[in-house]
Amino acid sequence: MIHRSPVLACALLLACGGPAQEPGAPVQPAVAPVPRSDAPPPVMRPGERPPPGHPPEHQGAAADERPPPSVLDAGPHPFGEILGIDPSLAVQPDSPDLDYPLDKLWRMAGSARDVNRKPAEVMALLKLQEGDVVADVGAGSGYHTWHLSRAVGATGEVWASEILLDSLEFMRMRLGEEPPPHPNIHLLLHDRRDLLLPESSIDLALLVNVHFFAYPVGPPMKDQSLEAVVRFYRSIHRALEPGGRMAILEREANFERMPQGSITAEQIAEQLGQAGFVLKEQHRVVDGEYFLVFAAE
Repeated sequence: MIHRSPVLACALLLACGGPAQEPGAPVQPAVAPVPRSDAPPPVMRPGERPPPGHPPEHQGAAADERPPPSVLDAGPHPFGEILGIDPSLAVQPDSPDLDYPLDKLWRMAGSARDVNRKPAEVMALLKLQEGDVVADVGAGSGYHTWHLSRAVGATGEVWASEILLDSLEFMRMRLGEEPPPHPNIHLLLHDRRDLLLPESSIDLALLVNVHFFAYPVGPPMKDQSLEAVVRFYRSIHRALEPGGRMAILEREANFERMPQGSITAEQIAEQLGQAGFVLKEQHRVVDGEYFLVFAAE
């Protein structure tokens, strides 16, 4: 178990700019289109967003050729601040699968989901202890982040990580309006290639309905290769202490409804085996979802 002293900096309140987007509506660019690769990058002003999606140089093989982002230092890290990559490099929603308007994020964060998500049972099966350091990878609205904050206690830490800047800004706003059980949450903006957390810095990583987005033949990340997916999981493996665990809650395969976006538990285990993970436990908590616990070996 990794121990950290509590971070006592106050949370920052940041309202998300612009009107909420209707679910499923086309996402409009907040700034001018991406310039040609030989032109300088646009200057971002407060409240502006890059164009939706990945810039061309951040897609497929071109993304693999870029220098990897810098791994964070060991800290200490301030509570409630967004750390990680330059915000201008963040993914911007370009499909309904990634478009989370403000009102939808509030609904996703709310306790009304407890009946179906069963967070108490999930936290019990994760077997977290006071003082643990955990990462909520692909945290979205922070629904599980707040439960993890309670589970690891005042001496623990929670990293809420995302590739979507809007989700992190929502969580930063939520920290001010709906404080977590303990001031132990850090916000991390990363890209698809690396979680950016330093070596042996966390005890557990939790991914809830995130592997679907990473799966190379499923939207919206279909320009990724399996090698790129494995590379990202290796960055999680690096961040885990020896013997650390990764829990994946992922929708069960439904090849009739989502033939390209479905994956079996056996396929997940095979993919993650290439990144050094071994499947240790399987549970059934939420209907229609796998609950897989891997060890970093």
